[in-house]
Amino acid sequence: MKKTMWKLTVLLLAVMMCVAFVGCTTEKENPPADGQTTEGTEGDKTTGETEGDKTTGETENEKEEEKEVSPEELVSDVVTKEEWMAAFSMEKFENVKADITVTMSGTINHQEFTYKQTQTTVICGNLLHLTQTTEGSESYLGQVREQYEMIGIALNMDAYFDMETKVMYQKNDQGEWETSTPSETVLTLCDFRSAFQAWRDQYEDMMFSEFQYNETSGSYCDSDQNLIWKFKDGRLKAMISTSKYDTSTFFATQRTVTSYTYGGQSVTLPEVK
Repeated sequence: MKKTMWKLTVLLLAVMMCVAFVGCTTEKENPPADGQTTEGTEGDKTTGETEGDKTTGETENEKEEEKEVSPEELVSDVVTKEEWMAAFSMEKFENVKADITVTMSGTINHQEFTYKQTQTTVICGNLLHLTQTTEGSESYLGQVREQYEMIGIALNMDAYFDMETKVMYQKNDQGEWETSTPSETVLTLCDFRSAFQAWRDQYEDMMFSEFQYNETSGSYCDSDQNLIWKFKDGRLKAMISTSKYDTSTFFATQRTVTSYTYGGQSVTLPEVK
């Protein structure tokens, strides 16, 4: 029972974080020129990236080739318990970009619908910048829009966060940047790292029960491959999850693909007048 409940919890967290922010397609704002900036530097100890990285032995060409491999094609390294724990530690995510694509299709109230959301989250130290675009059927988006209005966030997200002071920056109806204090729920949904502690702590349950390294797929996954992790050079590089929903009024299949890029990121907080 404990193992089953943990598996459901992991899937639920993945769904919550990757589907939470859906919105209408919007033109991305240029990053503000003024304000507070935190950026990665060459040789950043938190990312472990240096020119001619001795730990990986990769040349620049090899690194470029790795970037072109899709999350689906990437073959995971086999990791030890210590490497797994380290890959999910917060120190690994001090300077990182997460690219998330969610696709869903099915029926709602017996009407067919489609949905696609792309989301990019950039983290530099305590600063976080989240942008997203969404397209799909209004029959589904309308219901999700109502849910998120209830917790005080918009579906059309282009927001900055100072995670240390817990301040959120968004544009108002006049197009001017303003600040607010988001709820803990919003902070959790906006920060993809929120589930990492649970995954890190449940290593032994995962390794010795339902989740194993799959030689065929080159990944760590459950027996049904509904949740897949891929590691490279001591870091989490990709996560793929598949979920199915089947109720009297809602039937859908969802696929979420996440890739992680480490180092070289910067975030500038908007200037509020």
